[in-house]
Amino acid sequence: MLKGSANLSKVKFVILIACVILSRFLNTAFAAEAPDAGKTLEGLHRSEINPPTRQELQFSTQQSISHEVAADSTTKFVVRGVAMTGQDIFAEQELLALIADKIDKEVCLADLEEVAALITDYFHKHGYIVARAYIPAQRIDNGIVQIAISPGYYDDVIFIKNIPISDDILKSRLGSVTAGAVIEKSSLEKALWLINDLDGVEARATLMLGERNGTSKLIIELNNRGKKVSGHISTNNFGNRFTGSHELSSAVNIRNLNLQGDSLSVYGVTAGGGLTSGSLVYQLPVAFEATGKLDFSYSRVSYSLGEEFASLNARGTADSAMIAYRHTFRRSRMANVYGQIAYSYTRLSDAVASFTTDKHSKAVHLTLSGDSIDQWGGGGANTWSIGFNAGRLYATDDGAIQAGTPGAFGKWNVSAARNQYISDRLSFISFTNVQWATKNLDSSEKLSLGGAYGVRAYPKGEASGDQGFLWNSELHWTLPSKPNTGVLKLISFYDCGAVRLNKEPWIGANPNNHRILSGAGLGIVWNKPDNFSARITYAWKVGSEKATSDNDRNGRFWWQITQYF
Repeated sequence: MLKGSANLSKVKFVILIACVILSRFLNTAFAAEAPDAGKTLEGLHRSEINPPTRQELQFSTQQSISHEVAADSTTKFVVRGVAMTGQDIFAEQELLALIADKIDKEVCLADLEEVAALITDYFHKHGYIVARAYIPAQRIDNGIVQIAISPGYYDDVIFIKNIPISDDILKSRLGSVTAGAVIEKSSLEKALWLINDLDGVEARATLMLGERNGTSKLIIELNNRGKKVSGHISTNNFGNRFTGSHELSSAVNIRNLNLQGDSLSVYGVTAGGGLTSGSLVYQLPVAFEATGKLDFSYSRVSYSLGEEFASLNARGTADSAMIAYRHTFRRSRMANVYGQIAYSYTRLSDAVASFTTDKHSKAVHLTLSGDSIDQWGGGGANTWSIGFNAGRLYATDDGAIQAGTPGAFGKWNVSAARNQYISDRLSFISFTNVQWATKNLDSSEKLSLGGAYGVRAYPKGEASGDQGFLWNSELHWTLPSKPNTGVLKLISFYDCGAVRLNKEPWIGANPNNHRILSGAGLGIVWNKPDNFSARITYAWKVGSEKATSDNDRNGRFWWQITQYF
């Protein structure tokens, strides 16, 4: 078949393909499913997903704060009560509960200084990192002790820019971190993370004693992060045999292009004459919203079928454009939450000889995603994503109409990944992706199980269905190495997945509407950060399920070599 089971071609297409295949390639063609524009586009969108690593904020305080206290610290007296001044963050009763054991007790001023330290620690534990409680010089009447509290306020926020970047963008990331505001750790860290999220920008923050009592100056020094222009060249055998299994790809990323903390990325893939793909992505932080970012992207894929299908002159293109707006709901070291709304337009064209099939779709994408680190089981890092796509496919060919793919459609995607620490050299990585559809989907919207990023014992594009799940797991053992040789890891893995080919089967569809794939394997990964990486794996099938998108065999090698610049 020229199309996947959810997107049949016109009757003339099927007859033409069947006749040629039967006459010339009887033994292999019935086992092979030829990719179309939609499946080719879906395959290029897939990539390796790893839980995040964490960079540390560069933050320090340089303060020397002293307050006048009474000179005699040995005189004892009975404390009948405490009056606190200078703060409205906590209820006074909440703070008094911390020192209840000192009331109606005989104390000296040294004891009261310990009480002030307890209150100071309480503020610090709740994120008020420069707050101070102290005993001011006073005359104690009727046993009532005055405790003054200085929460700590911003005197000024000063940027020291060692790189060119817009002041408006920087100020927009500060949020509540402004002159006169209380200094609070989570809001300060969020502002610094958001500045560090600007492409090509690294922020180092220092709190220094302010001009006025109880205030601090926030000094934020800005430097370059990473290279202005970076990228990579990579080669692999991740492609489809009919469009070219050996791929050559290149990517270039330009940081802080328009001095807005923005970035421009260009990406290209070729597999000889069978596949050519290019994409352009521009990301622009916005100044009108503290955490907002706009994404613009465009991609084009061209393919032509070879091998058994070469004589058919089968070819096609896929064009896709998207605009997205991303909002950061939470930004911190331990956990982050993001939301995104996007609109996309996709045009697909497939041709065999002089027959052409065109279709296009429009869709709105809603996504909530996040990442976190924790100490469970020794520690780990996580990523997760929940997305819903609502769109409409415009297609008039008989195959699409028979499959019921034209019109409104919807699908849910839920994914999660975890990198679990086991020991200094051993870790376990798992990734799960689940898709659920409201109706039969076009091939560009389906979930595919096979390939280098799926069940690795099966070829790319294998088992493409409207809904199902995919699970990948890897055990990584880091070998001892010298500092300049990079990191060498041995990996073992297990993959499995299941799909329902068509949400609603129709007359003429594949009677076997479910596929279950599983496989296991071994591999080795060599990585020199920002320099070079290489990966080779061998996977074998677990079970007897045969491959239908390529020649069936029990084992498959996958390899990739990447040079960074």
